Amino acid sequence: MTITSFQLNRIRRISLPEPLSGILIILIAASLITRWYLPAIGPAIMDEFTDTQLACQLAKGAELYYDGSFFFRMPFLEHFLSWFCNGAQDSFATLVVARQVMLSGSMVIMFFTYLTARRVFGSVVGLLALFMLCTYTTFLDRSFHVRADLLSTVFASGALFFATLSRRFATILTGVLLGFAIITTQKAIYFVLAFAVALIFCSLTCERNFKTAFRVIVKKTFLSIVGFLVCTGLYFSFIYFNWDYDIFFSKVFVDAFEAGITSHVYTGTWAYLKLTIQRNPVIWFLGVYSIAIAILIPLVAKLRFCENRKQYKLLAFIGAWGSVQLFFTAYHTVKFPYFFLNVAPILAITSSLALVQLFTFSVFVRSWQKTIIVIGLVVVISYFPIKRHLFHLENREKTAIQKVVISRVESLTTVDDAVLDGVGMVVSRKKATPYSMTSRWHARRQTGQYEDVLRWIERTEPKIFIHNYRYDKFSVDEREYISENFIHDWANIWVVGKQITFSRKVTKKSINLLTNTQYAVLCGDISKVFIDGSSAKKIMKLQSGYHLIQVEYPVNKVTIILASAYTQKKPDFPDRHYKLFPSYYE
Repeated sequence: MTITSFQLNRIRRISLPEPLSGILIILIAASLITRWYLPAIGPAIMDEFTDTQLACQLAKGAELYYDGSFFFRMPFLEHFLSWFCNGAQDSFATLVVARQVMLSGSMVIMFFTYLTARRVFGSVVGLLALFMLCTYTTFLDRSFHVRADLLSTVFASGALFFATLSRRFATILTGVLLGFAIITTQKAIYFVLAFAVALIFCSLTCERNFKTAFRVIVKKTFLSIVGFLVCTGLYFSFIYFNWDYDIFFSKVFVDAFEAGITSHVYTGTWAYLKLTIQRNPVIWFLGVYSIAIAILIPLVAKLRFCENRKQYKLLAFIGAWGSVQLFFTAYHTVKFPYFFLNVAPILAITSSLALVQLFTFSVFVRSWQKTIIVIGLVVVISYFPIKRHLFHLENREKTAIQKVVISRVESLTTVDDAVLDGVGMVVSRKKATPYSMTSRWHARRQTGQYEDVLRWIERTEPKIFIHNYRYDKFSVDEREYISENFIHDWANIWVVGKQITFSRKVTKKSINLLTNTQYAVLCGDISKVFIDGSSAKKIMKLQSGYHLIQVEYPVNKVTIILASAYTQKKPDFPDRHYKLFPSYYE
């Protein structure tokens, strides 16, 4: 391979035919406009509810339970979102606001991706990189989700851009942004490693001698570490003075290392990597091809004696950065779809570079033929995001189900009440158990490392239980406890209460109520019902604990149920069990 086979000067000088440039601009604009409806109609995944609910509690100044479910991904995202969730009353509206904030962050990713591609390879690659990013279906699907991976990629995309600049301040800023990325999620360590490897690789292969390369590596490493420590130092100081630092370290770093490198709790996540490649075959093929070329050129060509050494040094930097990210994307053990956001900017840039090469290679293909080829690829690439938009439109009903269940729970409770669901779906209410009942939580719980669910239920006295798939993670005793203390209200909602049956011989029973609240007493003739020796009323407040229920024949059944569930009109949706998180990772 020779340098002339990959001519960066020609790539930077190339211009697209006006029809193609116009088509790309229209498609990018359409993507920017249409994705703003997604926060309101896309079904929410479990972690979105958890993170938004924690942000709402932080905004209220609530004391948060120190557990891996909160600190495992670093708490910066929750602190960041708490600025926008203050005074949350409508849970789903709050979630939409949080999603819109995250979507705004995705626009920052697009901005830095364009700047980086234009800075290194010219305006044409910049435009195509923006188009590729808009059509990358993982970015489309996850660019509005409330996830730490998205916020981390915002900072990392900025770090990638500033890393391509040669100024000292830009290098310091690179470290600062990488610091923000890593306090957002520990998985950002892959960005830090990508920067370190890229710096070493491009310096050793492109600088004129080893002494110069060593000096560049030391200088930029020192400056970036200064910026990194300024950011992380301030935040970890905040953690140190507000929480138990030893527990924080073990939860955030030790557990994160175990989950990302050695854990086998989440099996089968390779399927999601295959899925994202199947949905974006052109971007992945062209991106991996360009990364391979960018790595090979410095290895086989004597770039230190090349006239355009600085440009090829940037090419080597992009290639090394991308190769490290792709390696860890494959190596990471928890490959859920949102994890692939981290490679979105680099794949967009490198795949665009490969696409532009069609205009610089092959002297046997005429210009108009190359244009047709590129337009054909643009059409093929555009098919996949259009299909995903249709998917989200078709799933609006599933989002409506989530919304109506949440609204029903809010109508039955106050902001100080707790809700049991293992997720935190009702973000304006407290969770009965402070942790989220994930598969990892369940696996750790089997070893006795988490507190008993019943202990937390008795402490928080939840009024509502929302049945979802995480109910499967409850023990048999916990399920029996829930069935004894909650009565079905509507769809997936159970409310606190008791159903007591009597006979001619048994007219007196003692019951234990879970929650101190207003109850409705339902039976055929309430005048024949007595609670703790007094005549029962249709609506009455009862303390949590034991109560004596006595009836007179012929009353044989008494239902004591949360009063608001009796007085509030039920939704106009069919009263059946819904799958609240359908295909949440598709």
